[in-house]
Amino acid sequence: MKGRLPLQRWLRPRLLVGGLLAGLIVACSGPAPLPDFRYYRLSPATTATAFEQAPLQAPLVVNGVQADGVHGERPILYATDPDSLRISQYHYQVWNDPPPSLIQRRALQLFDARNLAPLVTNRLDPRIEAYRVSIRLNRFEVIRVDGSNREVVAGMRIRADFDGSRLPLMEKQYTLRRPAQGESLTDGTAELSVAVDEILLSFVDDLVAAVAEAQKAE
Repeated sequence: MKGRLPLQRWLRPRLLVGGLLAGLIVACSGPAPLPDFRYYRLSPATTATAFEQAPLQAPLVVNGVQADGVHGERPILYATDPDSLRISQYHYQVWNDPPPSLIQRRALQLFDARNLAPLVTNRLDPRIEAYRVSIRLNRFEVIRVDGSNREVVAGMRIRADFDGSRLPLMEKQYTLRRPAQGESLTDGTAELSVAVDEILLSFVDDLVAAVAEAQKAE
C-alpha cells in the first residue's frame, strides 16, 4: 500500500540494533582474560672463594635433587605462618624450571667455583671412583603476611658418600631462615636464592671437615 515501508526495510535496522546489543551482552558476560604468567629464576650466585688446592682428590658427582611433595613443582610456594603449616601455590607466578633442577645447577656452580674437587659434574661413569652428593629439598617457600614478605625458608637434607665406603661421609639437615622485606615477590625469591647459597656453602665446609676426619682415621 502506498505510504507504507516494505516489511524487510522496516525490520533491517531493528535487527541490526538487536544484533549489536546481543554482541555487547555476550562480550560483557564472557570470561575475564587470564593474567600473564611470570617466571622467576634464582638470583646470581653468591661469590665464592676458591680453595687453592681442591680438598677432594676424586671427582664429585651431584646426583639429581629429590623434593618432598609440592616442593618439586614449578609454582612458587608461600605460607602465611612462620611454621608453614599451610602452604599455598601461586597460580601464575612460577619458577622457570622445577626447583630440583635449580638447586642441582646451583650446587654444581658453587662447588665448582670453590674448587671443591678436580671435577664437579652431574654425570660420571659409575666405574670411576668418586664422591657422590645427594640432596633432598624439603623447605622452599616465602612467608608472606598481609601481602608483604616477612621471611624465607629453605631446607635440604644433604648426604655425601664415597664409592666403596659402607657408611656415608656425612648426612645432615640444613634449614635456614632469612628475613625478607617489601611487597614484591621478586624480593622474596631473591632472599630465597641467598638462603640456598648459604646452605650449599655451609655443606662445602662440613664436607671438607668430614673428609679430613675420615683421612685421619685411616
